[in-house]
Amino acid sequence: MVTCTSSRLAPLVSRGAPSGALRPRPLTRAQRHRRCPARGVLGLGTGQEFDTFDACGFSVITNLVTPFWVLMVFAPNWKVTERVMESPWPVCLCALVHLALVGNGLQDPEAASRLEFFATQAVVKFSAMQEMREAPSFVSEEWAHVLVWDLFAGRYIFLDGKEKKVPTFHSLLGAFALGPVGLLAHQATIPLWHKLVEGRETRGESREEDR
Repeated sequence: MVTCTSSRLAPLVSRGAPSGALRPRPLTRAQRHRRCPARGVLGLGTGQEFDTFDACGFSVITNLVTPFWVLMVFAPNWKVTERVMESPWPVCLCALVHLALVGNGLQDPEAASRLEFFATQAVVKFSAMQEMREAPSFVSEEWAHVLVWDLFAGRYIFLDGKEKKVPTFHSLLGAFALGPVGLLAHQATIPLWHKLVEGRETRGESREEDR
C-alpha cells in the first residue's frame, strides 16, 4: 500500500538531465501555500495530515470510505445499510474527491513533464514507477484511485451477495484489504454456498420422506 509523505519536494524531469530521469525540485511559493480547504474543520484521527491539498485529500478519502465499509461488513442486514449502498452515490462521492486530487495535480507547473514521464517510463518500468511515488500529487491521486475502486468492488460484492443470498463477510474483508482478492473470494463462494444449501435441502427432503 502507498504511504503519504510530508515531503515538500516534487519530482520532475530536470533540465539538462538524461531523458526519463527524475530529480526532486523545490515547490514554488504558491504551491507551498496551497492549503487544504478542510484544514481546521476535519479533526478526524490524531496524526492525520491536512497541511497541504494532497495530504488533506489523502486523509479525507481515507475517512470518507470507512463508514461505508463498516456498514457493509458489520451491519449488512440493516435497512439503512441496504438503502445507502443500493445508491451509486457513496462511490460517486468518493470519486469526486479523486477528481479534485487529479485537478489539483494538473495545476502543477511540472504536470506535463510528469505525465510524459508516466506515459513513457512509469507504465513500463518498475523503477520509474517507484520514482513517480516521490511526487505527493501522485501518491494522493493513486491512493484515492485505489480506495474508490476497492469501494466499487465492495459495493458490487455486497449487492450481488444480497441478490444471490450468499455470505459476503469474508469477501468484503478481502476486498477492503486486498481489492481483487475479495472479488475472487466472492466468485468462489457463490457455487460453494449454493451447493451447500442444495445439499442441506436434499437431506431435509430425504428425512421428511423417511418419516
